[in-house]
Amino acid sequence: MNGSPISSKGLLQVAVPTMAFPRKALLIMMMVGIGLAGCGGEKQSIQDIDNSPGELYFSYPAADQAAVPVTAPVFMRFTRALSLDENELSPELLRLESDQGEVIALTDLTMTSGQQGIAARPQQPLKPGTRYTLINKGLGTEMGEITLPGGGISFTTAPATQGPLLDRTEGNGFRVARFIPKGDDAYPATDISVIRIQFTEPVDEQTLIYGDTISLLDASNEPVPAEMYVQGHRVTVDPEGDLDPSQTYSISLTEGIRSTIADAPLELPPEAPWTITPLDSTSPKGVRERMAQTATTDTGKLALSGENFNSVNLSSLLLGSNNTTTATGTVFAELGFIPKFENAGQSVPLRIERGALMTGSDVVVNVAGALPAGFSSEAVEVRFLSDANGFLMKNPHTDNENAPRLVELYIDMALNTGNTIANAALGQELLHVHLVGTALVEDGTLSIEAVGVIEPDVMGVDVASGLISFRLESYRNPDDAPAESSFADSEAPTIKSWVPGEDNQDKFRPGDPVIVYLSEPVLPGSVTRESITLIKDGVEQPFTHSLNGSVLSVRPTSALEHGAHYSLLLNGITDLAGHSLSAPQLDFELAPTLDGTPSDQSPIALTTLPGFPCAKSSVDTANGHQGRCSGGQASDDLLPITQHPGNQPIAVRFSQDIEPATIIAGDSLTIESFEDGGWTPVPTADYTLQTGPRHLLITPMVSWSENTLYRYTLNANTPIRSVANLPLQTEILTQGTRDQGNRTFGGQPLVNYFTAAKPLSDRVALPLRNLPAADANADLAYQSGLEAGSVSGESMPNAAGLRASGVSAINEETLVQGANIGCAYALDCEKDQYIYLSAMLDTIVAGDTDDNGNIPVDILPSILATTSSSVWAFIDTSFVDAFPDFVLSVDLSENEEIPTGPMLMRIRYDENDDGHSVPPKGKIRSDENGDLTFETTLNVYLDAPYLNPSIGPANLGHNLRSYPIDQLVLKGPITFLDDGRMQIALENVEAVPIDVEVTGQIDITADNTDGICGSILFQWLCEGIANEAIDANTRIHLEIPAGQLRLNYISPYTQH
Repeated sequence: MNGSPISSKGLLQVAVPTMAFPRKALLIMMMVGIGLAGCGGEKQSIQDIDNSPGELYFSYPAADQAAVPVTAPVFMRFTRALSLDENELSPELLRLESDQGEVIALTDLTMTSGQQGIAARPQQPLKPGTRYTLINKGLGTEMGEITLPGGGISFTTAPATQGPLLDRTEGNGFRVARFIPKGDDAYPATDISVIRIQFTEPVDEQTLIYGDTISLLDASNEPVPAEMYVQGHRVTVDPEGDLDPSQTYSISLTEGIRSTIADAPLELPPEAPWTITPLDSTSPKGVRERMAQTATTDTGKLALSGENFNSVNLSSLLLGSNNTTTATGTVFAELGFIPKFENAGQSVPLRIERGALMTGSDVVVNVAGALPAGFSSEAVEVRFLSDANGFLMKNPHTDNENAPRLVELYIDMALNTGNTIANAALGQELLHVHLVGTALVEDGTLSIEAVGVIEPDVMGVDVASGLISFRLESYRNPDDAPAESSFADSEAPTIKSWVPGEDNQDKFRPGDPVIVYLSEPVLPGSVTRESITLIKDGVEQPFTHSLNGSVLSVRPTSALEHGAHYSLLLNGITDLAGHSLSAPQLDFELAPTLDGTPSDQSPIALTTLPGFPCAKSSVDTANGHQGRCSGGQASDDLLPITQHPGNQPIAVRFSQDIEPATIIAGDSLTIESFEDGGWTPVPTADYTLQTGPRHLLITPMVSWSENTLYRYTLNANTPIRSVANLPLQTEILTQGTRDQGNRTFGGQPLVNYFTAAKPLSDRVALPLRNLPAADANADLAYQSGLEAGSVSGESMPNAAGLRASGVSAINEETLVQGANIGCAYALDCEKDQYIYLSAMLDTIVAGDTDDNGNIPVDILPSILATTSSSVWAFIDTSFVDAFPDFVLSVDLSENEEIPTGPMLMRIRYDENDDGHSVPPKGKIRSDENGDLTFETTLNVYLDAPYLNPSIGPANLGHNLRSYPIDQLVLKGPITFLDDGRMQIALENVEAVPIDVEVTGQIDITADNTDGICGSILFQWLCEGIANEAIDANTRIHLEIPAGQLRLNYISPYTQH
């Protein structure tokens, strides 16, 4: 095969390691077993045959291996025992150095396989897309120091799958990085080959159209029937049958294939299209050997890694570090005719066919490895999505004829679990999984040991690292092997869960995808526009779709709308064995609200990461703060300039749907860095914008420069606007009183400052959404009878119940005798005593427990916007009622309604022992019943910028400006939805008092009264009446009863 040199790249981005590893290991074992059996099967133990100091005969990463996971450990095995004891191992004996000269310290050095092996772990994750060399600096045997081949083991790490864009690339430009198989002697292309393509940048899946932009063409220039799988940088083309050795095939790629980075077209080299003439892998009789390999059920330690046989140890910040599972199962491997390939000096090819199944043991899911999440994975199933290809090769490191052979295997697999929640949280596909190992015959049985690392997504917010340590064995007596037919898939796929589902449609919003989680993977070729139908109010809708193993995501071209009825129909979708999915019609609606985007309320920013979502004043970067929210009080807390990990994007989340065309880099959005005493614009080519209906991500091409001060500005030169063309409202506060109808303005630019810092290594960012929300369109006005609020006074998620507990005079007496919320005094209207919240929250979760066994959580301050409520004041009008209206008529009623208008709650920073502002803390803990619980104590400001308490002829003020609510204790359970998302349901533990102070006096003058006293002719008669100043200074005692402030947070979807 012609084309780019192929350094096997197996960077996985998915799935539960347990299942993935078993399959790989089994495949490898089978292959090696067959190969060795064909060679006669003598015992492959290494004998001392000379006086050499010993040689390396296995390493992981392998020499020149590409796309090595950045969390990979280091393993080496030698032909002789090392001369030192394990307690004499030190990091100085091995040196891991990058091609830029950076030295990475190795830790946790241990001996494996007696004293013939070494295991070590880099002290920190390696950099993506970087070449490293492992150098011996003193390891030796009794015969002398060991010399590593080529002076050291060199390998290249995989590109990143998130973070700065250039970290997600290999080299320059969007090109083919490599083909697997490469088509040389080590990786021969044969009639049983699957074509695996790895690109230098992640591929836009929607631009990959088999038979158009990508094709495997036969000698007649016709596309070969095949299944195609896509994930990030990787594409697999799996022919439906064996390739024909008598034909020359071509791999046709076009410039229509696009990168997800800047939409760059594929660069095609002069040698495109690439050609391949497959080798015949059969014997002279036209057959290949098939044999069963099974995961050993014996206990023991793998010689290569020192870990338990067939174990996968999955670790991540969210899951903790000790999540070990064990794989079992049998697979059937086909081996190429050994003499043919050995005589040609080529590796022997092997294949495990699509649909092979391995089963993993139940894994208890813990948070941070310490607190039970309340569910386990149950049985874990891993199915091979395509034919797995492997290569059984002679050991390139040593001439010792007794050295074991090396095995490499590439597998595409999908993970599913028996538990519905775990299936959604962990289910995914893994493409080009790369395992390396050795094969030996021991006591007449072929044993294969293989290791590798996967880096699967966890719940859509974390990435795990899983070390695979497999040992597979053949059957000493082939007649003992189970019948292959007994492993055939006989069950049709089913729907395990879906988004939004029947019970969570109130949590669905415009821009969200419809996600269907199936019980097993399905064939991509059966998932087409013809097999998916999305209907809105009886009319078919355009959409795009993607398949991630067993997970189907459907994204409407136009965002879903409130008030419409939708249906998703699935037909003709089949699993890998051809069984059809029988799916019911999936009907759903978004939460009820007014049609369209509000035209009477501007959008606001609910979270800005980093920073605080308001325009600011009194900025003083020299003293480490960015001022206060404009319109707030002069005594408000100063907002700190926070640190932001240099590899993370800037993230802004809005209350309403934003028109993406108004988010313009360098215009409505600017980014600047502070250099040489001044602000310098960051070129727009140095970052990219990704917009959704209610979010904005700003991702740098390279990391934000560590220790550099930055600022980013929203509404910089022109305003960002909603789809209703209203400007982003940045000035959310005022010391005056805003007119209730004045809610469509924008404001001065919203600027946030931050200092770039090192990436997080011990914590994970967890963005949360406040859903469900009764005020679904976020117009900050509750539509009673339409929106899903309280019906009979019951409390609601993301709502606050307000009650009036009394009034008191600020001075000697007050004319306000009582108060009520939602209706006139003494009336009962509990359902109208709620305000409804629009909010989001950014948090950072620690990857370990504290000294009390709790998991610390940083809560990054943001705002909660509320709908309006009505305070009804019961007024003593006796001073007016004493006179008939024809004498004195004042516009003052016994029951006066005072609308609050939209209100805001601002979460405040805490202060540490050093007097510095820090995010408030929360904690995840297990309660007395062992259930996950979240607790936090917050200090907040309450603002009512539209509240005008003036009644009758009065002009009164109030104190709901930066009103402090201190020590607000919130607590509630953490549960998990069937779609894999985490739900945190908080309530206030104690009642929250809010003392509203209304200040001023009611002046009764001829200018504001009617009747005789309002006439100039008779003012002299009413001098003692119409010139009265009545004290209106009143304290209205409101409270949020315990359990009536409910905040319901939802983690992101597990599918991006």
